[in-house]
Amino acid sequence: MMSDMRIGGLASGMDTDKIISDLMKAERMPLKKMEQEQTSLEWKRDDYREVNTKLLGFREELVNMKLSGVYRARTTSSTHENLASITATSAASETGYSLQSVSQLATSATKVNSGSLFNTKDQISSSQSFAELEASESLATSGSWTWKTGSVEKYATSIGEATANPTVPLKEGASIQNPLSEMMVKVDGKRFDVVGTEAELDENSVMVDASTGELSFATPLESKARLEVSYVADRAVESSVAGADTNTFTLKKEAIVPDSLTVTVDGASGTATYTTDANGDIWNEAKDAVLGKLDAGSGKITFNEAIEEKAEVTFTYQENYTTSSLGAHTSDGPKEELFFIQGSDSVNDFVKDVNDADTGVRMFFDDFTGQMSVSRTETGNFNGQGSGSAGYGQNADHQEIFTSGAFINNGLLFGGVEETGGDNAKLELNGLQTERSSNNFSMNGVTFNLKDTFGAPGTNNPGTSGVNLSVSNDTETVFENIKNFVDKYNETIEFLNDKVSEEFYRDYKPLSDEEREAMTDKQGELWDEKAQSGLLRNDRTIRSALSEMRQGFYTPVSNPEISSEFQQLSRIGITTTSNYLEGGKLKINEAELKKAIQEDPESVEKLFTSSDEDYGRKGIVQRVYDSTLQTMEKITDKAGNQFQSQNQYSIGKDLKGLKEEMSDFENRLNQIEDRYWREFGAMEKAIQKMNQQSAYIMQNFSY
Repeated sequence: MMSDMRIGGLASGMDTDKIISDLMKAERMPLKKMEQEQTSLEWKRDDYREVNTKLLGFREELVNMKLSGVYRARTTSSTHENLASITATSAASETGYSLQSVSQLATSATKVNSGSLFNTKDQISSSQSFAELEASESLATSGSWTWKTGSVEKYATSIGEATANPTVPLKEGASIQNPLSEMMVKVDGKRFDVVGTEAELDENSVMVDASTGELSFATPLESKARLEVSYVADRAVESSVAGADTNTFTLKKEAIVPDSLTVTVDGASGTATYTTDANGDIWNEAKDAVLGKLDAGSGKITFNEAIEEKAEVTFTYQENYTTSSLGAHTSDGPKEELFFIQGSDSVNDFVKDVNDADTGVRMFFDDFTGQMSVSRTETGNFNGQGSGSAGYGQNADHQEIFTSGAFINNGLLFGGVEETGGDNAKLELNGLQTERSSNNFSMNGVTFNLKDTFGAPGTNNPGTSGVNLSVSNDTETVFENIKNFVDKYNETIEFLNDKVSEEFYRDYKPLSDEEREAMTDKQGELWDEKAQSGLLRNDRTIRSALSEMRQGFYTPVSNPEISSEFQQLSRIGITTTSNYLEGGKLKINEAELKKAIQEDPESVEKLFTSSDEDYGRKGIVQRVYDSTLQTMEKITDKAGNQFQSQNQYSIGKDLKGLKEEMSDFENRLNQIEDRYWREFGAMEKAIQKMNQQSAYIMQNFSY
């Protein structure tokens, strides 16, 4: 419709606008039908998609019914639950076990340090730094290890392009110190030994250039590999730009070695370098004057006067640190971590670092006694020696947990302490004497849980001669699984039957906007309900799906793996209901189905799950899965899905074609309306001319 304002009927006195509007209503009738057809197609598409959503839920149930665990649910029993029990997966066979004795339970290796770390109970603090504790003379072990000086650094990155020579970035003038003993390199969690020569380099080691930070691996690291490096630099280097009236700076590290600090100020007035003495006083040696003070514990620097604004201030210094190693023999082999302990670290910090590391141990600190313990996270013996071995306990070669370094051995008092635990469980199972590293172990789908010792002298229950353990089929659970599947099938075919039998009301077409405005909301809802009803009535695709589903369920499964007694659903107590109006719903005879599950669970499973190219030998679930998938594909071809464009399914193509047809028709309507206005405009002009002529004649004859 043209947007120009038109005024007609001035000469003729006719309501031209209404006349043309009425004429256009008649012209628009075909467009209204096209709009109704468009709405009906959209409703039909949505109905189809609703069917596919329902079938998708049913297909998921079918996928679940293919799993062996549905039919092999197991239940277990024990004659002495307090001593031993078992659990079983679907992989377990129905069987029994005789556990004659458990002479020893598996235990976790543990080391308790030899005493309190603190001089008195009142001095116990796990949150104060080691530097503070030493300064307050709280540590009982103070002086049993020596602080080293340097700067503990950590670097982590994801490798870009594959390379055998990644570089650890070093601060200007800094280098790596003691790389062979105080450097840890990991790639994707795997630790590499740091070696000093190319001859020593292999797949498990790395070389380092201490002056440049370049690493050398025997094999290039892959792109995106995670590289983690912990090391000690010979110095820390930090820079800052002074602001207006700035006289304080705080270093990133704490527990600073006071006389290691050098301050360089580079400003407009020139460059000056200042040193620090053992008391933390910052000196201008040229003027023999103290310029400020370093608080070594906190790393805070305070100058007596403000530093020149915009001057670059560089701090070079060292911190107190030490290193120690801790690890254990585990089921995955020996694991060891090198720990970097800074003077600013507390007992809590070190405990957290140990517990966060992948060493196979857990550390604990007791605030009441001031003592520490280390326990392996796994039970069992992985070092070839048990607690009954000669010399076990103090003999480090026999122990499961190992420590190295003056800090952990002398400072934390773990050196030379006796290790306890770290034993395998010892048992007699089905007449076989054996051992396990854990009290919970699995074999053949059965997990054994050992709870106490019994059946042998010296055990907690010497009078108990044995525990009988059994695995049997869980008939009730299997029954419920099959029942749930049947319920889902009945729900699905009821939905599909409702769709193909739904009443179709020919006289109820989709409402136009004008028609809807003339109704109440309730009237519009009731109209839409009938207009949308029956759009899939007698739909061939859905009726075919129902027929194929019924055939899949009712046709015998003639598979040699299935007992001849159970090759049809009816033989295990599943039949159709007697009401034909229910469209083939299934009902279950509980007693018969449970009996079949108990007598021949393998045949029941195969009846549903057999996989074969031949339809007659194919299991019910596989048949129905195949037909359901085919139906969903057919419906998708018709109605598509939310991820497809209109060009990819038939209704979408119809909608697109209809939209183009409607657009063309709208253009023609605009042309017709323009023509009506031109014709009525010409008529108005003619009438106006006649009126003018009539007026002229009347004027001439009026004399």
